[in-house]
Amino acid sequence: MPDTRCDFCDASDPVGEYPVSAPVATTSPVSGRTDDRGDRPWAACQACADLVDADRFGDLLERSLAFAPEPAADRSDPLYGFAKASLREQRADLFAQVALVHGPRRPLTR
Repeated sequence: MPDTRCDFCDASDPVGEYPVSAPVATTSPVSGRTDDRGDRPWAACQACADLVDADRFGDLLERSLAFAPEPAADRSDPLYGFAKASLREQRADLFAQVALVHGPRRPLTR
């Protein structure tokens, strides 16, 4: 199996994937860059898959943010809080889109 990571928390052991029926994209409020995943399936580790299957996307967001790397800004930098808030907003937008368009979990095919 190719080296695949969970698209939600970046764990190295995805167990399945969720096809999406529409393209998923978001625009960063910081850089203005659009992150366009298109209609590629989302890989998920067991913990994230359990949250997706239970439609617990708020908990999935919190799990994802707990594993996210710290912003490059120093904690004393006034932009640190903005960077953290922007990451939360961007992931919340992505996961809301996934929640609306994902199909049932299927075995990982990547």
